[in-house]
Amino acid sequence: MSNSTLLWCCAGCLRGEDNCTEYYTLLGLEPGASQEAIHRAWRTASLRMHPDKIAQRRGGGGGVTAEDTAAFAKLKDAHAVLADPLRRRVYDAYGANGVKWTEDPSTVDPNEVLRNFTHASTGDRCRIVVVIVGLLGAAVLFPFLLCVKVDMFVHPLLCRRGGGIPPSCLVV
Repeated sequence: MSNSTLLWCCAGCLRGEDNCTEYYTLLGLEPGASQEAIHRAWRTASLRMHPDKIAQRRGGGGGVTAEDTAAFAKLKDAHAVLADPLRRRVYDAYGANGVKWTEDPSTVDPNEVLRNFTHASTGDRCRIVVVIVGLLGAAVLFPFLLCVKVDMFVHPLLCRRGGGIPPSCLVV
C-alpha cells in the first residue's frame, strides 16, 4: 500500500485537533500563500527569532534560552514543510502528524492516534474498520484459497499417475 492510501484510510486518526494552520501562523501567512511569500516570511522571521540574533539584541546580559532555541527549531520546521510542495500538500490535508507519519511512521504516538480515533467522525472510523477487516479477511482467506488452488491442480495429476491414489479417484 502506498503512503497516500494509508493516509486516506487513517486521516481521522492523524488529523486530530490540528487545523493545519499552525505553521502558517508561525510565519505570519495565510494558508494560500505563494512560495515567494513563504520564503520572504521565513527570512523575516528567522532574522527576528534566530538564537544568534536574539543574543546580539540582548547584549551581554541575557543569553539564549531553551524556549528561544525551541521556537526557532519550530519555525525552521514550518519553513521546511511549507517550502516543499509535496510536504505542504500533506500538511494542508493531514496536519503536522501527517507529515511526520509519511516521513517516519515510528514518530507517531499510538496514544495520540487512539485519542484522535475516538474523536474522529463516524465515516473515518468506519473506513478504518472496513480496511482492517478487509486486510484480516484477506490474511485468513489467502492460505485457504491457496490450498484449494493447489488441490485442484495436484488432485488430477495424482489420479492420472495411479500412485498414491486418493479414494475419490477410484470412483469412475
